[in-house]
Amino acid sequence: MARDHWDVFMVAHQTHVDRMQKMLEDSGCRVTRGHFVTEAKHHSEQELIELVRDKNGLMVSSWEKITRKVMEAGPNLVTVAKFGIGVEKIDVDAATDIGILVSNTPVIENYLGVAESAVTRILVMAKRLKQSEQSLRRGEWKSAMSSYVKGKTVGIIGLGRIGSRVAKLLQPWGVRLLATDPYIPKEKADLLNVELLDLQTLLSQSDYVTIHCVATPETERMIGEKELRSMKKTAHLINTARGVIMDEMAVYRAVKEGWIAGAALDVFEPEPLSLESPLLSPEVSDQIWLTPHVSAATPEARDSMTMAQVKNCINALKGHVPEYVVNPEVLPKWRQRYNSIAQ
Repeated sequence: MARDHWDVFMVAHQTHVDRMQKMLEDSGCRVTRGHFVTEAKHHSEQELIELVRDKNGLMVSSWEKITRKVMEAGPNLVTVAKFGIGVEKIDVDAATDIGILVSNTPVIENYLGVAESAVTRILVMAKRLKQSEQSLRRGEWKSAMSSYVKGKTVGIIGLGRIGSRVAKLLQPWGVRLLATDPYIPKEKADLLNVELLDLQTLLSQSDYVTIHCVATPETERMIGEKELRSMKKTAHLINTARGVIMDEMAVYRAVKEGWIAGAALDVFEPEPLSLESPLLSPEVSDQIWLTPHVSAATPEARDSMTMAQVKNCINALKGHVPEYVVNPEVLPKWRQRYNSIAQ
């Protein structure tokens, strides 16, 4: 590196922050720590604007909203390295315009964990485990009637890494697999024994609908009242992707009023889920299983994503293209910006 050091702002999990900082410092970086991810605190846009003024790299989580204003406030900013897959809170188009390289961490441990979590939720819904536990806690020695998964239809919204893995995991269960994804060729779906259909047809035919698309303007609120009303009254909705993809109030009404039988939700908008959310109402507690965005929260995934994030940042600061680049079209402009800053 031509520079003596690089300045990096880092938001990280408390369990990994010391190791991450050492790796960065060993690579010639000076590190400024932000909030721990586990504190569930948000840096405001103005705080980030002040923090980024003298920084070359940002290492962020799913909490931070990296807007155009934030990036424009950093004249020497080279890269934004995101922990996790989703980059909906980063203005990637603005980063590309400015010449800033954005990376994420779609490591195998992440998408395997999310896929396993989605299948687990399908099984919990089918076997009505929550209802049985609730009745036991009420002192009732009776089980809620469960159903076979075999012979049911599972609709997968988004057939990328996670959706494809869900399809593979479910094949031995003897289910019919449907998917909707405008970016996936029929040949890939055929290899997975999945029928590609439009969204409305998938919703109307599925017993379980599991969401695995990324959050974009195109997918925002794509599951709302109209879509929920088109589902079977016996169907269940599973969302381990992003909360913004569904209308939470519509999901609550769908369960409460019997449009669908239940839901298993791991993601919300915003997060953390407000204690005032109707999803937490006792009247739907037997039918809605809620978890705090934990589908990929395994030690293996967290370790692997942490290392990938650090390596992405260090490589970009050294002028090397990281393994996981979100906006590869930025590379020519990024190289020019990098060379001018690295002098």
